[in-house]
Amino acid sequence: MRGLTNQQRNFCEEYVNNGNNATQAYLKAYKSCKKEEAAMAGASRMLRNVKVNNYITELRQKLQEKAIMTAEERMNWLTKVINGEIKEQSAVLKTNCETGEQELIEQDFPSKLDTRLKSMDILNKMTGQYVTNLNGNINITYEQALKKVSEENEY
Repeated sequence: MRGLTNQQRNFCEEYVNNGNNATQAYLKAYKSCKKEEAAMAGASRMLRNVKVNNYITELRQKLQEKAIMTAEERMNWLTKVINGEIKEQSAVLKTNCETGEQELIEQDFPSKLDTRLKSMDILNKMTGQYVTNLNGNINITYEQALKKVSEENEY
């Protein structure tokens, strides 16, 4: 962002990354500031600066965009689950043949069948593979439909 000093940019980035603690962001951006009271005052001034606020808003928007998976990213991830590329961890009891000692370890396995089927179901819904067919014959006059609707709307 133009018009900001490096320290102001650092303040904004730290402010967004630390959960909006302006005082701590100010202390990290302005290393020469050692007193918390001075940092509080400086941070307050900083947050009233229009350019600083615009950059903070811009940073938050970028974070929001990165945090949300696109539909394509979700479909790719679901496809990896279906193909067994995404692993699940399970506890496995391992026995030492020589000593007879048993140890519980975590081991990676391909996704379970029910996980794969659920992923396939979700993917099919996302891509519109499920179509509801409504076949029927409705015999009702316009007057009968109006009467029915007006009866349903009476409390």
